This record gives sequence, structure tokens and C-alpha cells, in this order.
Amino acid sequence: MACVNQYSLLSQSDAVELVHALVATVADRHGVRALALKGPIAEMHGLREARISADADVWVESSAAREFVEELGRLGWVERKSSWLAQQLVGHSVTLIHRDWPCDIDLHTEFPGFLRERDDVFRELWGRRVNLVLATRSVPALDRLSSTLVAGLHGLRSPTQTTRHREELKRLADRVIPGLSDQDYLLLVQLAAGLGATDTARPIFVRREEGLPRRTPAGRDKALDEWRLRSASGGGRAGQIANAMRHAGWRERFSLLREYIWRNHDEFALDFPDVEDTPRGRLGAHCARLGRGFRSIKNLIRGYRFMKAGKDDTALVDGEDPWS
Repeated sequence: MACVNQYSLLSQSDAVELVHALVATVADRHGVRALALKGPIAEMHGLREARISADADVWVESSAAREFVEELGRLGWVERKSSWLAQQLVGHSVTLIHRDWPCDIDLHTEFPGFLRERDDVFRELWGRRVNLVLATRSVPALDRLSSTLVAGLHGLRSPTQTTRHREELKRLADRVIPGLSDQDYLLLVQLAAGLGATDTARPIFVRREEGLPRRTPAGRDKALDEWRLRSASGGGRAGQIANAMRHAGWRERFSLLREYIWRNHDEFALDFPDVEDTPRGRLGAHCARLGRGFRSIKNLIRGYRFMKAGKDDTALVDGEDPWS
């Protein structure tokens, strides 16, 4: 499948399906295990309403990720440039772009919220894979139960990222999980436990909790503590920075805090390419961002409270919005 200018004329939905088919073809050709997830996969499993996806999400085995990026690079796909701050905060995926395609590839090597070792998680999900038809091609994809966990974790990780998260999480909690057969529900509970997602995904089980183990107390699992802090603080940069600083030395902490408060122009432009490139435009954008940072302090305090108490944040599935 050649990447030529004609693909820029495709609709977004058609482009996403074709990119999934392209990725599956390249993966087969080079013996790489790659799974389609989110987007049209979630729709085909009935986990969300039909809507246009911005990119094609693919989960590839970590040992082959670099080689796979290089193979896609031979077809014109290149990594999107990202700021130093973004690189410190996002380590689970890379975004690939192509000048002739109207959508991106979001290439995952792990998925936040699964707390088991990433290769073990991928092997389990690969063993459960199903083949779904996208753009007339059979594509390896997450099965419905795996997709249910991924959809829940995606929304719970960054609950303020988009207003769609509330509707999608409520759909999972109110309709999808209560609608499972007893056998499938038990399999979902077992799958969550095996992948280390019982506590991280617990809020989507709020309407049907039978069989779930007790909550893990605060302080037992550092990764779980950090998940609770980020989720309950709204998933914004403040919570991400707070978690990153827990691992950083003093010099790195200073750099993280400096970049969060006031970015240099080149770094800022990478994360906010639509800002007007004038002194006034840049100043206005910096000030607006600083204002959002100050307003996020109350959310960060909320995150720390939930983390210290070992609590699960069910705000979105309960229809609340405590971060506004």
C-alpha cells in the first residue's frame, strides 16, 4: 500500500481504517505483533458511539517497536517532534505523522493503567486477540473485554481531557459492564486482576462490584499511588509534573518546574503550534497557560487527598465534574 497524495483526500474515518490496514500489512510482512485498539475497534465492540477518530491507535510488542518505526519510516511516516517536557511526561507511545495522510499513528508500547510488566500485558492481550475487518483487510485487534478495560483506563487517566470521557465512562459503568453475562463478567474481573488493572479500572465497576478484591491501600504500590494522584487531579499537566518529580533528582525537578511555569519559545511552539507567532500572541498564550496552572492547584490538592487515602475516583461515572 503506497502512501501517495491521493490519501490526503480521504475522509478521516476512511483514512484511519486504511492506516490500520497498512500497519497490519507492514507488521505481517516483518513478523511483528501489532494490535489495533481504541477508535473503530471500540465502536465495533459497542463500547462507544460512532464518531470520527483523530488517529489510528496501535499497540506493538516493545522489543520490535524501534524496528517497526523504521519500517514505517520507509513509507514516509516520521515521529512528530515533541518538547522536552512532553518527552519526560509521555513514555508509553510515539506519534507518527505523514505529510500525505490526514490522520496520525499513535504507536503504543504499553498502556497506562495496566500495572503488570508491559511485555506480560502485551502477551496476554495478544493471546486474546480477535481479527476485525478494517478497509476490507483482517486486522488483529483487542477483543471486547480487553477493549473494555482499555476504554475505561483511557478515560480515567485524563478525565478532563475531553467532555466525551464522561459519556463514554458512564456507558461502560451503566450499560456495558452491567450487561455482561455472568461468565463474561467473571472473565473481565479475572483479566483486570491478571493485568494489574483491578484498582486502576475499579471506578467503571461501580454498578457491579461482585468478585472484585479489596482495594489496595495507599503506599503499597507506587505506580498505583501515582495513578490515583493523576486521575483524581484531572489528568492535567499539574498531576503529571507532580508524579514526574517523585522520580526526579533535584536538578531535574527544577527543570520540570521551570518548564511547567514558563516555557521557552521553541519548546512552547512544539506543544502549541497553533499559537500566533508574535510577541503579543506568545505572551498571551503563556499568561493563559500560567492562569490555568494556578487554577489547577485545587485539583492537584484533590489528587493528593485521594492518593493518600487510597480512594477510587468515581466522579465521572457518577456524572460529576469536580475539576471545572
